[in-house]
Amino acid sequence: MIGRFAALASAAALGTLGLGLTAAPAHAEGTKIFKAWMAACDNVAVCSAYGFQKGEEFDFGGFVMIHRQAGPDAPLQVSLVLQPPVDDPAPEGETTVAAVLDGEPLDGFGKLTARPDDNGAWRVRLTPAQSQGFVDAVRNGDTLALTRGGDEVGAFSLAGITATLLWFDETQDRLGTTSAAIRKGPKTPAAAPAAPIVVRGPATSQAGLPTAVPRSITQRSEIKDCDVDFGAASDLTIARLSPGTLLWAVPCSRGAYNTIFAMLLTDEKGGQVRRAVFPNTPGAGEEQAGELMNISYDPETRTLSNFDKARGIGDCGAASDWVWTGKAFVLTSQVMMPDCRGVSLDDWPSVWKAQVK
Repeated sequence: MIGRFAALASAAALGTLGLGLTAAPAHAEGTKIFKAWMAACDNVAVCSAYGFQKGEEFDFGGFVMIHRQAGPDAPLQVSLVLQPPVDDPAPEGETTVAAVLDGEPLDGFGKLTARPDDNGAWRVRLTPAQSQGFVDAVRNGDTLALTRGGDEVGAFSLAGITATLLWFDETQDRLGTTSAAIRKGPKTPAAAPAAPIVVRGPATSQAGLPTAVPRSITQRSEIKDCDVDFGAASDLTIARLSPGTLLWAVPCSRGAYNTIFAMLLTDEKGGQVRRAVFPNTPGAGEEQAGELMNISYDPETRTLSNFDKARGIGDCGAASDWVWTGKAFVLTSQVMMPDCRGVSLDDWPSVWKAQVK
């Protein structure tokens, strides 16, 4: 358990984290790298791609994001996100930036309005028509630069953008259709695939829950190795999932920005102890059993959430939701960002999505 925590706590280990968590799931594409671009498509063919500012691996100077839902009427959505200089205050009010392609002003995009977003960055959101025009204009270029007041504030490699968008088209069944981003044709675009349906279990009273961890749990070998005084921990979680089934989330290892919890199930008296199981995306390898990182449980929605931070500012890692069906936890949502480049959680790509009823 300690080894896993150390690996996840280190930004240098993120490549391993990303590869381990993003193995291509069945019925979903997962993540791929196309030269300078990272892309992801989930099981309902929602696709996102990211071109990061040129620089060191863990810099976060900004990024270009291309997003597209599946379905015949879903447009391309392009956003340009710029971090303010470190010696300037957080952005206040609108600012104007210009797009430059390979040293020349980009036709039709001479002045773009960037507005502050909720994460302390400037963001340009192109309209659907602008987004398609932007993609058409830059996809055969080498470098896109953004300038503000004559000074360059971002530079992004375009190597791989065409292959990325072709992958979008292929995944969303758009090749040869009127809505293809790259390879258009006369065919009618396909409908969006349906998300799997997960039925949450019935609501269960939380009255009369125990307040202390029973000996049946404290004497387990994995708990004996914990380095947290879970008896005094404010983040100890005890919840009733169903009549006769209790969830115990016992804080076990803690670092600067991550806490690993031992995740166990028992009967009402603390007996029949077994590890709680949390499935990964189908095809993505072994399920997670017995431990999760940075968790919360909502008994009203029967939803357990976790957030694996790969570094303290929370710009990379994975975040997942599982719903209790009355018999088991089922994955209903997972987003992840394998690159530590300043992308806020709101912009992370989806790799799995279910419809919860």
